[in-house]
Amino acid sequence: MKELKTKEQLFDAMYNVAKTTASIQKVEADYQHKLDNITKQRETMVTPFQKNQIELETAITKYVKDNRAELFTGDSKTLKTPYGTISFKWTGDKIEFESEEVVIRNIKHSFFKYLFNKNYRAAIKVEYRLVKEVVKQMSDKELNVLGIHKSSEEKIYIKPDMNAVKA
Repeated sequence: MKELKTKEQLFDAMYNVAKTTASIQKVEADYQHKLDNITKQRETMVTPFQKNQIELETAITKYVKDNRAELFTGDSKTLKTPYGTISFKWTGDKIEFESEEVVIRNIKHSFFKYLFNKNYRAAIKVEYRLVKEVVKQMSDKELNVLGIHKSSEEKIYIKPDMNAVKA
């Protein structure tokens, strides 16, 4: 690590930090531009295949649904073709509700009604969180009782001005 001894060396170091940061940003911008172009090319090339895939999968799905009895014999839910497998599978249960708040309120009301029903108790999770804004206002004595330690330190932040130099 280089040690600075004069104000002139400080200014020189800041100049070099700004110049280096500007160079990094230029390289990153150039490569981001190249990545953007590659992404556009990929999308242009892939989109027709994706549209074709969706059309084919839609046609296959309709055909399989319309001809299920002929294609799937007995309890079989899988059809093997020379080019892949088509299966019928049940999805997992899905729950839906319009408002979580309303559901929680209903569960709370039911909880009091069925206080000893473990299913209702397990359906609500009570969470506590520390409100740091309030904690910061507490006295050192209060913080010590709670096992909280408050500290601060002075830091130096370096923010170079890339406009002041040319990369």
